[in-house]
Order: sequence, then structure tokens, then C-alpha cells
Amino acid sequence: MEIYLEKFVLIVESDSRQRKRIADRVYAAAGELSIKVKIYNAVNAVRAAKILEQKDIDLLILNTVYQGMSVEELPGIHLVESLRKVEKYIPLPVIFVSSKMEQREYAFTELNSIGYQPFVFDEKMLEKNIRKGFCHTTERDREKQILLKSETMLYPVCIKDIIYIEKENKGVRFLLQDGSILMVSYRTLSDVKEKIKSRNLLQCGRNTIINTEYIEKIEDNVIFLFAGNKTIKKNVGTRYRSAVKSITFNFCESVWSV
Repeated sequence: MEIYLEKFVLIVESDSRQRKRIADRVYAAAGELSIKVKIYNAVNAVRAAKILEQKDIDLLILNTVYQGMSVEELPGIHLVESLRKVEKYIPLPVIFVSSKMEQREYAFTELNSIGYQPFVFDEKMLEKNIRKGFCHTTERDREKQILLKSETMLYPVCIKDIIYIEKENKGVRFLLQDGSILMVSYRTLSDVKEKIKSRNLLQCGRNTIINTEYIEKIEDNVIFLFAGNKTIKKNVGTRYRSAVKSITFNFCESVWSV
């Protein structure tokens, strides 16, 4: 099963060899999930800020200090502090890779980072944090819309509003966050997956695709989706179980009942 995704990653590090080591882990994590990534590089926080102004970044990996700057300045920390004041970057997943381990607690508690690892990092742990970062829905994901044709009308639908998609006899049914149902005639699930190409949509059965943002828990191969004031259950098909568990457990461990 494929996850359709393109993520933009920014690595901020003045040491070229360290940038390559981190990039290798980004590509490795992306390869496990068959996702496409584009990596931008910056040697300091000033250049990183310019890239962040011009591009919509989905994952930020950075050091706290850079060559030629005072250790006390902590420009990486200040960069993230400023980003958290910008609406579109409030949900941006951030991973620090730094020798300044005394900033670790502050990075987690005040800057909402998802990882803080030493300069000489554990490759597997960094890959796990990168996969966790890919799981996050950024502002760029939330703004994505698709046009769906129902009978003779075209309806713009935000991907974030889709709870699940289900194949029926002569078409595909979309259940949306507001409780409305949109029927799209003469379209297969394969057509829908190819059209939408979103990391948040996960096929859990032959006829069902769910939005992982609405998962409440997974128990005994049943996915519980929260939909307003009710819970919807969707069974995980036998052929999809290992893939569903691998994907959701790697990124969203809290939804699994153990």
C-alpha cells in the first residue's frame, strides 16, 4: 500500500558533513513510506529565515548554534521562537540536533519540538523522529482542496474535512466533518487516491479509506473515528492490517490500545 505525499524539509546546519548525515536519514525515513521529499539547506538561522519566508516548509531540522556565532546566542532556538509567533508555522514539526543539551527541556516544553538529539546522533532514533514529523499535518496540508463532481455540480472539498471515503455500488461516498455526505458517481477508490494524494488518507479495507486525523483509537483491528458527537467504526481488512499498524503505530502510538 502506498502513501501519496510530498514533503518539504529544511535542514539548518553549518557543518556540511552533518547536513549530509541528516539528509541521509531524511531520505531513509521517506523511502520506508514511499514518499517524496525535497530538502532545502541553510548554513545559519538568517538564511533559514529567508527560506521559511519564501517556501512552505513541512519539517524543520536544525542545530541551536552555527559556525561563526557565539555559543551563547543560540540562534536556532531564537529562530523557532519567532516561528511559533507566525500562524502557519505554529504546527510546524521541529527536530533539534545539537550539542547544547541543556536546551532540551525548553525545546520540548516551550517550543513544542518533537525531537532533541545530540550532535552525534542515533540514526534510528532520528529516523523515528523524522517519521513522526511526517505524520504531522502542517498548514500546507490543511489548505489543500480538491474538486469533486457530484451529478452535474462541482464541489470544493478540503482534505482535512474528509472523515472517510467508501466505495459503494455505483460510486464513492465521502463523509465530511460537518456530517454531510457527498456521492461521486462512477469513480473508483484508486481514482480517488490518485486524485487526492494525501498522507492523511489511509486505505484500511478494500472499499474504505479513512482520514488518520480523525482516529480516536484502534482496537482488535477496528478503527474508531470521531465524527462530531458520535464515533464511527471501520474494520481493518486482513490484507491491510500489517500496513495500517506499521503506519499508524510508527507515527501515532497514542491511538493504539495495548
